[in-house]
Amino acid sequence: MEDDTMLKQLPMMSDIAYAALFLPSDLSAKITDVTINVTAGTTDGLNY
Repeated sequence: MEDDTMLKQLPMMSDIAYAALFLPSDLSAKITDVTINVTAGTTDGLNY
């Protein structure tokens, strides 16, 4: 399944946690109306 992603690895729970922590931080102050997909580059979704 990892070979199906652009990064050749599946996202880990920590990757999703980092994205969730980024959103309420000051670093995301100028980001509006954006969907952040933590998918390791796959375009057809992850089913695991």
